[in-house]
Amino acid sequence: MGLRRDIGPMVLVAAMAGGILLFLGYLASETVGNPVYTPDPKGIVLMGLAACAAFSALALGPIGRAIGRRLLEGEAPERGELDEMRDVIAHLERQLAETQDRLDFAERLLTEAREARGQVAAPPTRER
Repeated sequence: MGLRRDIGPMVLVAAMAGGILLFLGYLASETVGNPVYTPDPKGIVLMGLAACAAFSALALGPIGRAIGRRLLEGEAPERGELDEMRDVIAHLERQLAETQDRLDFAERLLTEAREARGQVAAPPTRER
């Protein structure tokens, strides 16, 4: 199982490096004979190889391994953590509903007090 985890990032890096090399080869073949852009194709290939080497060193290093582990394993929260989060959300929803009920009650009291004093304009009520 440990070998399988180490092969995944390497296959990914090899596939990406191969794709980059194919693209650079295509780019080099397109620029040969072009009167507007005539660089040395060997320079483009050497820069591509250097970029592939740098990318491979980064991808196969500790950062690349960490990213590969994250992609292969996927760090999902524990079942207990999910249940705890659900409980917290349910508690917050109950508190919010209670606060809204208290606000509605306070608005009703204020409206009744204004109407009792003879003030006609009542504040608009909000809809849920």
